[in-house]
Amino acid sequence: IDKEFPLTSLQTLDNKTVTINDLKGKPTLINFWFASCMPCIEEMPVLNKIKEQFKDRVNFIAITYETKEKVLDFLIKHNFTFTQIVEARKFTDELKMSSFPVSVFLDKNGIAKEIKNGIPYEMNDKEELIMGDGKNFIEILEELLLQ
Repeated sequence: IDKEFPLTSLQTLDNKTVTINDLKGKPTLINFWFASCMPCIEEMPVLNKIKEQFKDRVNFIAITYETKEKVLDFLIKHNFTFTQIVEARKFTDELKMSSFPVSVFLDKNGIAKEIKNGIPYEMNDKEELIMGDGKNFIEILEELLLQ
């Protein structure tokens, strides 16, 4: 928190390079996930809605250690509209990522401001745990847009 996010140079699914400088100028939501992580998969529709709400006012990046092939196969079955960074095992290891999903919120200068362990689950009327609506993520992004 309050340090520049250490994104030096990672490859996207479509072979583009992304660095922290590419993200500067607007807030960024970075989601760390992997293909067999059920909470990761369950939050993807909510993350997609958040992206649709903010459109190009915010950068939306997803980072996984999975291979390009595995992510391509995954995306056939699951819609996840973030820019996908793949094969980032060294990077996730350097960050000591041990639980997923994790979302990191950066301000327009690339400074990490919030880290959340996924969208919180909520209790419905039948007292079942269901995926939340992401309102806390939306509030964080709205606050970052005001800075």
